[in-house]
Amino acid sequence: MIRYDKHARDRMEERGVTEQDVELALRRRRRVTPGPLGRIWIWGYSGGRELKVGVSTYDQQYVITVAWPDE
Repeated sequence: MIRYDKHARDRMEERGVTEQDVELALRRRRRVTPGPLGRIWIWGYSGGRELKVGVSTYDQQYVITVAWPDE
């Protein structure tokens, strides 16, 4: 079950990202890269567009933030 940090919810609202976008990106992951301490970036596709999802290194079902890579 995916859980969302308040920061992730705020960024999702700001960027027009839905829970469905995040879930699709996590399922359609293309690559994983290191992030700041305690976080990794999962790059995946949602609706034909790449989405970057920051999750906890220890629990990849805990979403910390989201971003469109071109922003």
